[in-house]
Amino acid sequence: MLCCKPMQNEVSVSEPAQQQVAVTQQTQQQSGAPMGAPMAQQTTNTNVTNIMSVSGLPPIGPAWLPQVEVAATIGKYGFDVTGNMGHSSEKMQVRARDIVVRFVQKTDVHTGDGARIMEPLNSGKHVFEIEWAKELRGSLAAIGVAIGKTPMQMKGKTCLVGDTSTSWGFDIARRNLINNKKVLNKRYPEMIPEDRGIHIKIPDTFYAFLDMDPASGGVLSFGSADRYYGEAFIDLIRIVGNEPLYLTVGTNTPGAHIRCTYKGSYTHAIMQSERDANVALMNALPSNTGHTQVQQSTTSQQQQVPVPMGQPMGQPMQPPPYTGPVGGPPPGPPPAGDGGQAPAAAPAEQAPAADSGTTEQL
Repeated sequence: MLCCKPMQNEVSVSEPAQQQVAVTQQTQQQSGAPMGAPMAQQTTNTNVTNIMSVSGLPPIGPAWLPQVEVAATIGKYGFDVTGNMGHSSEKMQVRARDIVVRFVQKTDVHTGDGARIMEPLNSGKHVFEIEWAKELRGSLAAIGVAIGKTPMQMKGKTCLVGDTSTSWGFDIARRNLINNKKVLNKRYPEMIPEDRGIHIKIPDTFYAFLDMDPASGGVLSFGSADRYYGEAFIDLIRIVGNEPLYLTVGTNTPGAHIRCTYKGSYTHAIMQSERDANVALMNALPSNTGHTQVQQSTTSQQQQVPVPMGQPMGQPMQPPPYTGPVGGPPPGPPPAGDGGQAPAAAPAEQAPAADSGTTEQL
C-alpha cells in the first residue's frame, strides 16, 4: 500500500494519479507481497495486478475482485435518465446513465436529495467507480445502498443515505458509516500506523464493492486505487430479504456532481450455488438409476453382438449365401442343424446374459 502524501497537514487516502499507481504496482511486483498490506509484508500475484490495471478496475479490493468480468458498457447499471420512475429526487438532475447533479440554488441546503441506480442488485458481485470531487461534497455527502421504498428526498440538513432504517450510507465528507440516523462507525476506513499525524480524506475517485452472493451474506465495502477500506456493512441479504436493493447517492450540497460508473460483475459463484442446489434436489428425489443402468446394459450387450461387414446395425442377420450344387436347396427354411441358423439364434441365447448383468447393477 502506498504511504499517504502529507499536504499542508492534510492528505487523501489516495489520489488515483496514473503515475502514482504505476509506481506502486511496480514496487509491489518486485516485492512479491499481497496488495493492500503494509509494504514490508506484501505477497500478491503480479498477474492479477496487471489484469486490473488494463481493465480499469482498481488493483486492490475484496478477494473476489480478480474474478470480475469487466462490463461491456457503462450503461449496464445506471441512473434513470427519464426521471419518471421515482429513482431520484426532483432536485437531482440525471444527465447521463452514470452522471447525476444536484441542480439547485446555492442557498438550497434544507433538503437531502438522492438518486439511485435503477437496476436492483440483489445477486452477484458488483464494482462501481465513484467520482465525487471534494469541493462538491459539502458537509453532507453519502453513498451506499437502499431498498426500493426509501424516499429520495428528506427535509432538513441530511445526506439521506443512511438517515433511514432502509438505507446504509458511507458519509464520505465525515468518514462515518450510518444507518437509521445512527453513526455505526465514526472512522471508516480505520486508521493504520502510516496514518498517524495526518488528516485523511476520501479521494475524488474511489470504488464501491457490493457482494450479494448468498455465501457472503451480503457485504458492502469501499476502497480506492491503492487502499481497500474493508467491509462497511454486512448481513444485507438477511436484512433486506426480498426487497430490491439499489446503489444510492445522497447530499444536500448545491451543485454536487456525482459520476457512478459500473465497472463489472462476477456471478459465477451464484451460478455454481444454483447448480449445487439443483444437484442436491435431484439427489433427494427417488432414484431411477436402475432403469438407466438397464438401458445402458442392454445397449452395451447389443453392441457386442458380432455383425458381418456391410450388415446395417439393428437389422436381422441374414444367413450366408448358398454355395451348394447348381439348382440350390428346395424352398423353405433350412433343416435343423444347418450352419445358417446359428447367427439368427445368437441374440436369443444372449438375452438372459443381459438380464443377469442388469440384476447385478441394480
